[in-house]
Amino acid sequence: MESRFLKFVAASAVFMSVLLLLDGDGLQRQLALGIATALFLWYFARSSEVRTSQIVCCIIVATVGEVVLSLGWGLYSYRHAVIPLYVPPGHGLFYTLAATTARQPAVLLRASSITRWTLISGTIIAIVSLTLRHDVWGFLWWIGAVALIFVSKNRLLLSACFVYTIILEWVGTAIGNWTWAAEVPFLRLHSDKVLTAAGLGLIGGVLLVMIGVGICARAGMLREQMTKQAQMNRSPRRGILMGVVSGIGAAAMNFGVAFGSPVVEAAAAHGANPAWRMNAVWLPLMAAGAIPNLFYCAYLMRSKRTSANFSVNGTGRYWLFASVMAVFWFASTLMYGVASLKLGVLGPVYGWPFFMSLIVIVSSVIGILAGEWKHATRSAVGLQFAGVAVLITSVIMLSYTGRHL
Repeated sequence: MESRFLKFVAASAVFMSVLLLLDGDGLQRQLALGIATALFLWYFARSSEVRTSQIVCCIIVATVGEVVLSLGWGLYSYRHAVIPLYVPPGHGLFYTLAATTARQPAVLLRASSITRWTLISGTIIAIVSLTLRHDVWGFLWWIGAVALIFVSKNRLLLSACFVYTIILEWVGTAIGNWTWAAEVPFLRLHSDKVLTAAGLGLIGGVLLVMIGVGICARAGMLREQMTKQAQMNRSPRRGILMGVVSGIGAAAMNFGVAFGSPVVEAAAAHGANPAWRMNAVWLPLMAAGAIPNLFYCAYLMRSKRTSANFSVNGTGRYWLFASVMAVFWFASTLMYGVASLKLGVLGPVYGWPFFMSLIVIVSSVIGILAGEWKHATRSAVGLQFAGVAVLITSVIMLSYTGRHL
């Protein structure tokens, strides 16, 4: 280990402990703690091999996350400030610490062992917390962390981040600098069923959906490696990131179904058919998504000057295909609203992963029949079939679980 690194770790441990103990009310104290954290970060970052742009990017992304998760979602709250001023530079400090740790020669030699033991110990902690403290949300967070480690190209860096973050969470929670919500806002539906056999079966079914989609995504990447487009786009990281963000945003639609009961009740009061009342939710939900989409499409057509492409000769059939696709997509969305009601009170809980699984299964089959995979390697096609098989298993599991919830 480099002596400077060891000093950095020791100094960071002492500094953060003192910082959390000195945390308190008042703008002057918060300014002082924020400036002190920024100066501490600057002192060690200036001689670090970690790029400044990475640290700044981490601070920006993490601060946005703080605003969304704490102020917007209400998942946790700070004791002495809305968001303490030492938190943004603190994120940069912990990233620098983790990135520096992952660069140490002694750590690199043991990268596989460190990552493996991080996964094992973290899983044990998550299971114990789930069993003894009923910490379902912490368990789900850890599942997401494991997924990130597996898909990351720098697993050692993420492992270091999680280790330092877990230690900080324990210390900060014990001192009382922040508290987590007793019930996760907007996610407290039927929490009494989580640890039942059916509830655990539901969690298992959702995990199978995630695994199946991941396998299909990998198969798609192998297929694209055979095309010229893949050669032009050498780094898929941006595409994967945008896909993850889009997936999260699309899944948020189900919040409208799960918590749109006031709109459904208003539709019922106006005499709407019981089977179609849920569709009243789609108007505000779809409008909220359509407006930014329309503006963004207009911006792209203007900036790239592609609006004329829509009137080129021979594009008539594309208009037809797009219209057919729109009809089928919206029809499936309407039917999901009807189905979620017929599935009962837990319809949105297990109906959505069921719905998404069937979309991937059917689209995969249509893609194969349409010849999208005719130039793919045998391993890519086999992997796609494996992913579809996992998704079919998830559908069966969710169906069985839904009958016992």
